[in-house]
Amino acid sequence: MAVLAPSARADFSFDEMNQLDRTEQDELLARAKQEARSWNFGAAESDLEQAEQKDYAPDKIKAVRDLIAKERAAKAEKERREEERRRKEEEQRRLAEVRRNRAMQGGGSSSGGTVDWVNVTVEMTCGFFGGCLTRDLSVSGGPGNITDNGKWVSITNLGRGIAGVYHFSASFDGNRYCSGSFRVSGTKRNYAIRVYDDCSDASSGEY
Repeated sequence: MAVLAPSARADFSFDEMNQLDRTEQDELLARAKQEARSWNFGAAESDLEQAEQKDYAPDKIKAVRDLIAKERAAKAEKERREEERRRKEEEQRRLAEVRRNRAMQGGGSSSGGTVDWVNVTVEMTCGFFGGCLTRDLSVSGGPGNITDNGKWVSITNLGRGIAGVYHFSASFDGNRYCSGSFRVSGTKRNYAIRVYDDCSDASSGEY
């Protein structure tokens, strides 16, 4: 985008200067929209900030600001879905491994409806535009053997069972941290810890 030197601007009338500023602002906003849709949020915010310095088109500025927020939320949702897909793939891999190990040991299905392993995940429920992706989860306590996989944890039965009370601590985007306790029955394959952004429970449970 060409920027006129002060001496060149002096040759324009007041109305022409206003029109020039409006044109420059439109170019900045158009570029910010394109950058937001490309998830280049740093550049989009920079162009929006420059556009806001010109006292025109507040509705257009708001529309671009809303678009940036919408695209940020879309990116966060895409990352959440990808993390969920990876978790499920790892869960399936681990189930296959447990089945292979049990087949090699000649074991049958666990009695009484109990399971040999449980996957534990954590997620934070927050506002539409808030970044609440899980960064880390750790679990302690209980009788089961605990394996930390970063954003999720597996609990396996190494002869002492799985059912019991466990403790967790988790970190999320935006320097958010939560901790608490949960009870595993040992009859379900998964336990989802769900919290709000104030760390209160958001319908955690087994499934």
